Amino acid sequence: MATCLQTALGRPPWLGRPLQRLTQSGRFFIPKIYIHDVMFDAYKADLIRYVLRRGPMARTKLMKLLFLIDRELHRRYGATAFRWKMYKYGPFSREVLDTLDDMEIYGSVVSRAEEDAIIYELASTAPADLPQEVKEAADQVLETWAGRGLDELSRTYIT
Repeated sequence: MATCLQTALGRPPWLGRPLQRLTQSGRFFIPKIYIHDVMFDAYKADLIRYVLRRGPMARTKLMKLLFLIDRELHRRYGATAFRWKMYKYGPFSREVLDTLDDMEIYGSVVSRAEEDAIIYELASTAPADLPQEVKEAADQVLETWAGRGLDELSRTYIT
């Protein structure tokens, strides 16, 4: 029987175990670059860019989709891209917001306020440099969930 991660496990054991870039040899590394003397995690930005290539997206929906992608990455490879905390309204990662802020500073995304949501969209067409394995996991999640509403996404945190 499926149960909510939050109630069944308190905190899933994989939350907070960051994913490092998977290479063909199976080894991992984290690509980081410096922009204006600030370390910028290019891998996290590429994952966000990969999701936003589907079009403008509300911050809450983006957060939930990234969580589902991370859950799939953990299922396949045993690690995640972001550290997550489970809250009353679902998973949250401060790292997602920090990366989005960095991406805005760098000029790769823009945000705007609409009614009661913050909308993010790509400011450039720069490709997301992700390993094929990560793209496949993300595509599986996005094909299933990207077209669904926020209410339905909110009910998906099931093991």
